[in-house]
Amino acid sequence: MRGGTGATILVTITVAMTIWIGCQSEKSDTGGGDFLVLQFDNGQHQMRRERVLLVTCTEEARLVADGNQVSLPELTASISSRLATTPDLLVLLDAAAPVSCQVIEEVLVAVREGGVYSLIFARDFAKDQSSIPYMLPPPELESLDIKAKNRLEVGLHADGRITLKGDAGDQQDVGASGDTGGERTLAQQVTARLEANPNLVIFVEPEMTVSYGALFTTLQELRAAGARRISLWGRLGAG
Repeated sequence: MRGGTGATILVTITVAMTIWIGCQSEKSDTGGGDFLVLQFDNGQHQMRRERVLLVTCTEEARLVADGNQVSLPELTASISSRLATTPDLLVLLDAAAPVSCQVIEEVLVAVREGGVYSLIFARDFAKDQSSIPYMLPPPELESLDIKAKNRLEVGLHADGRITLKGDAGDQQDVGASGDTGGERTLAQQVTARLEANPNLVIFVEPEMTVSYGALFTTLQELRAAGARRISLWGRLGAG
């Protein structure tokens, strides 16, 4: 995988993203093979296959775009080429659970450089159609100006711990990633904080060696807890 500029990316899910995915959902009269079925937390949606670029990332961090193995620059070029004929193109990123967040971050850079900002996260899509929609920010957007009182940071650590840090700077350990008890604790904590402050934005901050599987599970747990304003940020191209 390549390095980068070290700029900061902010990937934001808001209520508007839910509206976006609802508007983009399409129905198939026949239920035939021209549609992909995606399972979001607000229900099942279908997308025309021609609108979706399927990007698979294997455990060995090999990238496959629509059946062809590609490098990161080739992925960017492929996306740019597809946009010429499919301006409403979106990328479905289906990564293996052990892939590191650093690799995922590099893929997000390549997708954004190709000109696509509509992204869907999946994990082992052939067996499980559970999907999470994301909107990548345009390159000129480096961060969001969120008041401290409306920020909640969720840290994902290499040793499996999950921590919460609010505006007071206090850090609370709520369990280990992949630990059912820890996940319930995370959901309970986030639900309680959202009830106290509906304007809360959740910033998920994974360490670069954290697995994609842990990140995906955490995002699912946060959304199940009622969080809809979730941001994933990291240092693009670091290392």
